[in-house]
Amino acid sequence: LALFAQRDKVGTSVSLVGQITPETMAEIKAAGIDYIEVTMNNFVRKQPENEVYIKAYQALKDIKEAGLKVWSVHLPYSSTWDVSIIDPKKREEAVSFFEEMIRLAGIFSPEVLVLHPGADNIKNANTRADRLKCARNSIGRLALAAADIDAELCVEILPRTCPGRTADEIDYLTRDIPNVKICFDTNHLLIFVKFVWFESCICSHC
Repeated sequence: LALFAQRDKVGTSVSLVGQITPETMAEIKAAGIDYIEVTMNNFVRKQPENEVYIKAYQALKDIKEAGLKVWSVHLPYSSTWDVSIIDPKKREEAVSFFEEMIRLAGIFSPEVLVLHPGADNIKNANTRADRLKCARNSIGRLALAAADIDAELCVEILPRTCPGRTADEIDYLTRDIPNVKICFDTNHLLIFVKFVWFESCICSHC
């Protein structure tokens, strides 16, 4: 009975409801959910910086009043913000942007921050090693920014030919970097699904 009493809490992502409002947060709480993930894409619209912070504080108020707790913050993702890009100037712009987003995310006091280690598919296989190296350098720097707000940086496994698409790549991107863990998105690990399914079928004599 004690084991059942210690069951994990249920969480969901704000991305599933679109915006943080008193109504959407109350709906999530009413569904028996206690924890949420805030998606920072909602805070990167073209608006003055002070308005972004006001919006974030209002969102936090709505979350707390609904009786919810922020577990994680998903940092923005798009081809505009790519921490694996080889061009030094563009990569510096992307990393600086994420450092600003992490400071803003500090308003929500998250336990973890989720980061995509790249944005675009790597179409040129000859540049893959360099892209991974650039991503690893960026991750090391952003881990320090995460530590500044008492959060851990979690690097998400990505699909297709994005950086971090295999266990070996995600290990390279995160290994021996303090304050860095892995966000295991099972839906993104489809590269292994056919193999696992095939093996399971053989074992069960399908």
